[in-house]
Amino acid sequence: VGTERREKGEDGDEKKKKALAAGHEKEKLSFVTELNMYYLGEFLELAQSYRSFFVVADGIVESEANEASDRLLEVSKRLFNELYVLVKDVVSEISDPEIMKRALETVYRNLENLNVALPYLSLSDKSTALIRDSLYLRIEKMYNGMRDRLRERMEWMERSIAVSWRGSIDSDTGATEGGRRLDGEAEALTPVTSPCILYTISNTAFQATITDTENFVMSMIPYFRLRQPLEKEVLERHTGSISMKLALKVQQLFLNINENILDFVTAAENDFDAKHERLLVLLSLAVYCNQFNLVGVDSVLKILEHLPKGSAEHLHMPLLVNRLRESQNKLLRQYVVAQGRRLSRMVIKTVETPNWLVCKEARGVRSVLDLVFEEFALVDKEVCHTFPPEKLSADMHKPEFAAQLSSELNQKLFGKKLDVMRHVDLDRGSILTAIIHILLKSFMESVRLCTFSRCGFQQMQVDLGYMAAVFSCYLGKGAQTYSLTDEVLVQASDRCIDPELLEPAVVESMSRTKLREQKLYVPNQTS
Repeated sequence: VGTERREKGEDGDEKKKKALAAGHEKEKLSFVTELNMYYLGEFLELAQSYRSFFVVADGIVESEANEASDRLLEVSKRLFNELYVLVKDVVSEISDPEIMKRALETVYRNLENLNVALPYLSLSDKSTALIRDSLYLRIEKMYNGMRDRLRERMEWMERSIAVSWRGSIDSDTGATEGGRRLDGEAEALTPVTSPCILYTISNTAFQATITDTENFVMSMIPYFRLRQPLEKEVLERHTGSISMKLALKVQQLFLNINENILDFVTAAENDFDAKHERLLVLLSLAVYCNQFNLVGVDSVLKILEHLPKGSAEHLHMPLLVNRLRESQNKLLRQYVVAQGRRLSRMVIKTVETPNWLVCKEARGVRSVLDLVFEEFALVDKEVCHTFPPEKLSADMHKPEFAAQLSSELNQKLFGKKLDVMRHVDLDRGSILTAIIHILLKSFMESVRLCTFSRCGFQQMQVDLGYMAAVFSCYLGKGAQTYSLTDEVLVQASDRCIDPELLEPAVVESMSRTKLREQKLYVPNQTS
């Protein structure tokens, strides 16, 4: 085999890969069967001849016989170690369980026959270990393939988001661009036409992972269904260890999902100017984690019910679920931080650019805020795409207007360090609220560096009143957005030469006019 491969070079390697991919199971079985004739048979003949000449022959000194016997044992062990590795590699490549069982039976029978002829080699333990390790290696190779597909699946999510979301900015349909499907075949990415693009992509990847896990477990079920006496003799002693190995590999898959997700989080943390698509991937992976928490864990436990009783006891499911929840929270927090940072840069410019000491009398909301809220609307659109159609609620609520300044001003909402991302849930209100907190915190910090005239202060009051009304359109009744913007207004009053508030009705009128212009809220006949 070595000579043939050297002659054929790389071409031989490629043919071998194609042969393995095509599943030439019978050729592997023939290889194992012929071992008895070409390898084990010849070895038995040579070993018996060697003993006849150098160990048990007449006139051989005992010390020489012992030395020859030790040398035979040493060479035999080395040869069988080579055989062990060779057979294990070949048998573990057999994907058909029935053919693999026949191959293992052949190996077992050959080694047992040889053990009868040469009992001093103690090959019974070797045959048992060879069968067990061949199955273990088969499980390991299947798991490695599943792990690689998991990584490719997450990369597929990233590519699909990049090509689909680009088309959804102007329309609610996806786009088509060259890529790879989940099964690895070269084909254009399927257009994502769902109104919930991120959910559709995440759910597709999630379902593929569950299917992959099911195939992984079910492919080993035939090794627990033993009908023939020889099958039971060869495999029955290994069923417990095989089922435990499978369960632990499923657990390892969960850990691998967690590791891959944390890689995306780390990459996003180190990228302060992350591309828009990367932020969408964070949201999509959060949905992916959420799917596992909602239905994935139960699906995996049902799959493991096909294994011998008690196999699932080796899984630490509560720990795995908690890790996925932590990963989901990290994804959402990183998304919130990145979007909050991006919007904060925009809102800081709206504060730093004007000369607030020479402002004219406030006549309405400044148009520069339109850009901020256009970006905020895109963020809301992204978040809405993470929910299935039946749970999607992207409606705008009736805006709320404060009749007077909040009575909670003196509580100093931003006076202490505020960790608004600690409990970010996969919920539209929770995500948007966290982003608004970051945005207004940055707004307040920039206000502290400015000095306002009376007209500048009143313009800031109008802008903040409009901001609170817009945020209430997104978050709904009871969002208490005014309690957040009022604290910013208090900071502005501290930096004002002659602070004098406009009447709330005046601020409300200007805000309503701007809302109608931007069509953020169109009242129906009942409201």
